Amino acid sequence: MEVREKQQEAFSKVLMALIDAKKVSQRQLAMELDTSPSNFNQRILAGSMRPYMIMHLNEILNVDLIQLVHRHYEGEPLSNVIDYALNNAPVFSKPLGKSSPNANQTIKQQAETIKGLQTQIKQLMAELNQFIKSSKSAKSSAAAKKKSAPLKKSLVKKKR
Repeated sequence: MEVREKQQEAFSKVLMALIDAKKVSQRQLAMELDTSPSNFNQRILAGSMRPYMIMHLNEILNVDLIQLVHRHYEGEPLSNVIDYALNNAPVFSKPLGKSSPNANQTIKQQAETIKGLQTQIKQLMAELNQFIKSSKSAKSSAAAKKKSAPLKKSLVKKKR
């Protein structure tokens, strides 16, 4: 078994044991992570959580998941790793299902920023469309001048 596969297996075992020990449902965690329960389960089994998911799990479960996985990967029995996790809570702690006021404020600010950016995009698109129209009309008038230029030259030659 390769190193990566062993790490993924350690991750899956530790996370599943933590979920059981903390008596949290996978469905609840999936909703907190804004993903479906089946996707969450697949990520657990594959050991392929995204960094933001791991950080969020750390907050929800009140653990340092990477440290726990590393300890188990290095050979510490799973039961010891879980006991350590249950008895030595890290500093970051966030109760399940509750957003912090700062998070809500950040979301509102992001929504306002997005709205402002959308307005800017609309203005830029309008300017771009105007530019395209003006360049098309400039090209057509330049083409018309080119067509009339040979006629003017031939008229000048005839007058001589």
